[in-house]
Amino acid sequence: MSFSMASGSHLLTSKWQHSLQELDLASQGYAEGDLEEALRNLTGGGVAANDTLRSLNLSGTKVTPHAVRDVLTGCQALTHLDLSSCRNIPRGLKRAYRGREDLELCLADLTKKLQEVEEQ
Repeated sequence: MSFSMASGSHLLTSKWQHSLQELDLASQGYAEGDLEEALRNLTGGGVAANDTLRSLNLSGTKVTPHAVRDVLTGCQALTHLDLSSCRNIPRGLKRAYRGREDLELCLADLTKKLQEVEEQ
């Protein structure tokens, strides 16, 4: 069986970033760079907050911790985030998050894990 990295998720988010409310990229074989660019489109690259995206399913993808952190800080309306089975996400954080309080805990834990890695 052959596997090729998919690309194009950034085209979706680039076109629909202003009105997208739900995005399900679960188990898609997008490359890390493509996913990062797609998520950067949603968050305005940290410049502007996204106030429309409410649900994001990234389960089974190669999303990076840095990209997730940017989503959590840049998408203020987000109430659901699924990180189940994401191979690049630290252990203990690979699950579904529901509600702003749960997402804030995810952000705090993720930030802590990133700092630990940077200190090593």
